[in-house]
Amino acid sequence: MLNDVYDIADNHQSRSIVLQLDLSAAFDTLDKTTLLHRLDRTFGVRGTTYNWIESYLDGRSQFVSVGDRTSAPVLCEFDVPQGSVFGTLLFTIDTSPISNVIAQFKTVNHAQ
Repeated sequence: MLNDVYDIADNHQSRSIVLQLDLSAAFDTLDKTTLLHRLDRTFGVRGTTYNWIESYLDGRSQFVSVGDRTSAPVLCEFDVPQGSVFGTLLFTIDTSPISNVIAQFKTVNHAQ
């Protein structure tokens, strides 16, 4: 990627913008209500499938365990379970509006 940016600069072509996203904690920040709304309104997921996804996301909790001590469970308000193919799919669906932002600014991908 950097090579492409350097080539553009060296050849005095158009301007370059590099966008970097830190997604290291992204799964922990997804709003379930927004995700479910997007599934319904944008992707048309309804009925049994919608109910199944809602139940998959609902009522999840987490706790910390160190040695023989365990904290009390806390309900997770914002998260999508990590480590599954389905979690990755839900994350992708939740972040799908980024394509509208990219299209709005008429960005061009020069990477090959």
